Amino acid sequence: MYYFSTDQAPVRVKLFNQKLGKVGIANVPRAYIVWLSDRLASDGPLPNEIDADQFDIMFTDRGEPWTVAVSKLANDNKISITDAGASLRPSMIWAIIRTTSKPGRMAKMAAGDKARYTPQSASAYGLTMYRNGGSSFEYYFGEPGDAFSSVRCAGPQSNKILCGFAVDITSDVDAEVLFSDFRVHGGRDWANERVRFAKREICSLLGRC
Repeated sequence: MYYFSTDQAPVRVKLFNQKLGKVGIANVPRAYIVWLSDRLASDGPLPNEIDADQFDIMFTDRGEPWTVAVSKLANDNKISITDAGASLRPSMIWAIIRTTSKPGRMAKMAAGDKARYTPQSASAYGLTMYRNGGSSFEYYFGEPGDAFSSVRCAGPQSNKILCGFAVDITSDVDAEVLFSDFRVHGGRDWANERVRFAKREICSLLGRC
């Protein structure tokens, strides 16, 4: 289950890492938070202060909390939350934010994966596609100047899937940023633009970068 609140009051998220201990404090509007490590939505509403080594946020490509945008569209058009969410899905950005004791972890993992995976023919999306054995996932790897280390898409290009972008945020925080298939919407340049926007939003919520 995921949290779904339109409340903009801040939640004090005390970030910790098992090896590092306390990593920092983020004051995150409640409406952004959809998932927390070590706490289920079925446990009740989010308290005003929480400890977490991972939390998930969702927002639109304009920076508005996803829950707020979906609720507004549903109310304005008298449609269900489900239908509103489906309509707004191309604008959705979902960020899985994690603490880490390994600076540059995403970049290092991407380098290792790129060495192990099998390159396919160059694609029209601006990046070479790789495969990992018989997996149905398609992988891409960032190069100098890209805002991401790697990309994982659950199959061939489709409006129905999300692609996940691995991003190093700070020396002790990284993220997987998921949004609509970049191969459908504009390729590498479009993906970089959206990842950079997502990183700015994450940094703003963390209060540092």
